[in-house]
Amino acid sequence: GYSEAVAYAMSHFRKKHLLLFGKLPLHCFMVRSNRMNLQQQTSLGAYLVQQNAVPSVVIAEASACSSRYHCDAIASEESVVAGVPKQRLLSALADDPALVTKWSALLARSVQAARLRSKIRSLPRWRTISPDGSKKGMPSLTKAAGRR
Repeated sequence: GYSEAVAYAMSHFRKKHLLLFGKLPLHCFMVRSNRMNLQQQTSLGAYLVQQNAVPSVVIAEASACSSRYHCDAIASEESVVAGVPKQRLLSALADDPALVTKWSALLARSVQAARLRSKIRSLPRWRTISPDGSKKGMPSLTKAAGRR
């Protein structure tokens, strides 16, 4: 698999960036323990977490075919990742048809998961009422559906 075929090192990160948006992608990574958050900064300055990567999840997989990283990756707690140089991964894929099949399946699962997260984010949310009685959040589902 990915980790046996090409991974070269284990690194520890705690509340530090592993990837930076816009930087030249030199590595892909697999989370081995705890969690890495992949996030992008919006035009308003807020951070949108696109993925909470847990053990066995490969991150920066899209960067294998890109000239830059598409988001930041930061550890929310001490985490361990296995890294592989981008060129080493591409060479292994060129030489090993079985690895290509596994890599393709991993990419397909990543796309499916991203679509699910996008769908969930597009759903209307229930309005929340704080303990002081003030209303927060988006309109209730009945108002969102045009009912009163």
